Amino acid sequence: MYLLKEGIVAKNELFKELHISDYTWINRREDWLDHFADFCDYEAFQKGRGIWYFNIKEVYQEEYYPLPRKSNKAEKEADYEAFTLKHIEKYPYCSTAIIARNAVADEEIQNKYHHKEGSAYRYIRPVVNNESKVHKGERVWGHLSKDGLTFILLTPQQLDYLNATFDYYFKDINDVDKKQVDIIAKEEGRDITKEEAKEMIYEKAKCAYGQAMDRFREMWHFRPYKVSRLDLVAFDSAEEEAAAIRNM
Repeated sequence: MYLLKEGIVAKNELFKELHISDYTWINRREDWLDHFADFCDYEAFQKGRGIWYFNIKEVYQEEYYPLPRKSNKAEKEADYEAFTLKHIEKYPYCSTAIIARNAVADEEIQNKYHHKEGSAYRYIRPVVNNESKVHKGERVWGHLSKDGLTFILLTPQQLDYLNATFDYYFKDINDVDKKQVDIIAKEEGRDITKEEAKEMIYEKAKCAYGQAMDRFREMWHFRPYKVSRLDLVAFDSAEEEAAAIRNM
């Protein structure tokens, strides 16, 4: 069994290992490229004599399974959107990563798609970021339940301790640097990428943040992070909902 791994690989070599025919590349290229994105973050490019290569940047799930006879991209998007909106309605304090973790733990989703968290994340993130369907409200501090499926808000006592800890470790850092706490928290919650965060944060703020988190963990035995309150967008009328759909 061939297991996907990070790095650059020629198309012919990859297809040979995965037992994929040239027919798939010639006749169903777009379907297959979308299917392959369920397994990894990659970039496809040509060089030399037009030979195709794949730069696999991050593997979501190592074990590959074949492309279905019929493209099911629209079906996957619809299933994940329905799951995401239902989850947000029930658990408004959450993140894309938490919803993805719940999706792969869901028996119906798992039996149908066999996805790992990274694959589910790919379909859930566009739904969470769709402002016509989901509103992102206040960001709050909390931590995951032991099973990793539920976000638990900090108690008032824990929140007071966290704020006092930040005040202590940021005491010699200016107000501009203190604002980087939210940026670092967003990166840890996977609301922004590490690359985006690096462009926005100062190294000394990152260091102070880490020290504060270590101190908090010594006291409470977990590391907190922030998520947004997510709410479904409400429509006053069927006409408004239809207009929102048309403008998507």
